[in-house]
Amino acid sequence: MAEIGVSVSEIIEVRGSGFNVDELLALILIGCEQLSKTPTGVFTADHIIIYSDGSLRVNGFIFMIFFLMGLPLEDIKTAAPSEVDEQFVPPEILEGNTTVDAAAVHVFCLGQVVKFAGGDEVENADVFSLVNIMTVEHIATRPSPTRLAQMAKNRLNIQNPKALLAEMFVLVMGDEDEDIDDVSFLVVYFQFSKTILNTFIFFRVAIGDLNWCP
Repeated sequence: MAEIGVSVSEIIEVRGSGFNVDELLALILIGCEQLSKTPTGVFTADHIIIYSDGSLRVNGFIFMIFFLMGLPLEDIKTAAPSEVDEQFVPPEILEGNTTVDAAAVHVFCLGQVVKFAGGDEVENADVFSLVNIMTVEHIATRPSPTRLAQMAKNRLNIQNPKALLAEMFVLVMGDEDEDIDDVSFLVVYFQFSKTILNTFIFFRVAIGDLNWCP
């Protein structure tokens, strides 16, 4: 079964507020690591999925179909421009260009996701400048994912951005370790109850009350 994750939009909905500066920079940095693996297409805050270890993946609209079928998420495609809000579609596509730079499109989409997550509201010059350069209309001005990742890393004040994103997962889904402990307790309880029942049946058979044993 595929691993469960939460989208950026779900995190914002649960928190009732956007990301802070370090969270936005972590989103850019970890997001850029994924962009090289993301197929051609556009994406929104609904498509960026964060997992329990703080990693993320860009998933398209058919995410739930693949999830329910247990298929590998790497096979999922991004969304078509017609399937998302216009704010997540870069100018070059809106103008009707059929040949576009996929990396530049992804950088633009990530910039719009950062805006959606609070990049327009935080009073921080570093985030403001990164968002502007990511969503600029002139394609050649947008940084490559590699350069953008380095720019975000240089501005981060924390050593482990994945841990920061992992905290957001816990906020929405809860602590996996606690869930595992709950399941483990139920398993032990079931096994103990089964042992007691079998022991009871054994003694009933031994004294002749029953003539069968499970």
